[in-house]
Amino acid sequence: MYGGKYTTQQLLALKEEHKTCAAIAAFLGKPPTTVVNWFAIMKRRSNRTLYIPDLHIPAMKEGFDDWCLLKAKKHGCTTIILGGDVIDNDYLKRYDPNLDYYNPKGEYLKAKEILKALFEKLKDYEVIWILGNHDERMNPKARRDRTPSWFIKSIRDVYGVPDNVLMTEKFYTGDTVVKHAGYGNIKPHVNLRDIEHCNAVVFHNHSLSALHAVRTAGGFYWGCVVGCGIDTEHLACEYMRTNKTKFIWSCLVVDNKQPYLYWHPDNWNTDMA
Repeated sequence: MYGGKYTTQQLLALKEEHKTCAAIAAFLGKPPTTVVNWFAIMKRRSNRTLYIPDLHIPAMKEGFDDWCLLKAKKHGCTTIILGGDVIDNDYLKRYDPNLDYYNPKGEYLKAKEILKALFEKLKDYEVIWILGNHDERMNPKARRDRTPSWFIKSIRDVYGVPDNVLMTEKFYTGDTVVKHAGYGNIKPHVNLRDIEHCNAVVFHNHSLSALHAVRTAGGFYWGCVVGCGIDTEHLACEYMRTNKTKFIWSCLVVDNKQPYLYWHPDNWNTDMA
């Protein structure tokens, strides 16, 4: 799916009808660069992909992005998928009026600064951002306040996300479906895999990092839930510290259909949250 709506077959049909990306963009009401990116992804379809889990910026674990990128370089990845909840937006959602560092404006400015540095590191990769519930936290608040959708800026505009980053709620890459959440808390990766009848990657469950495969008459499929990359001691994550379970820091690489789930060495440090 592209933009959460269009399959490869639908895009090819649009190209047959409208001929150019500019004409398709005008027909769909999308920026021309977005449509160009969709077709570029269709052509490249990397068979080496790094999956980075929830970061909740500005509360990303220090050095976690660099640790993940080491795995990408090890495998020669050309595509990186950000699994959603890339930004936290907790203070913005609550609009806490406290005048400390992490008031809403402080949280936003720090997140924007970290995001800019992150995308600079990812500039040589094809990047897909799977939208998570925290990324879009302000939208439900705006709807409750009856703010019209045409009055609301996009996440791309608010945080300065580069035009070449594809942002979508669901993504299909080769024989794998990628979604942030929505398939239960115990075994979401297994549920999504069995629903879609293909390989599946999900995120959202910070304290769960697992890989589960099944072989059926229909084929061999695996499902993976990837954990997170969050610093739970960060000021912005105060609301998370009530969790009874500990978070698992990990990332996933898929190299020629083979999944490699990597666990960060700090998981074995019992003094850390």
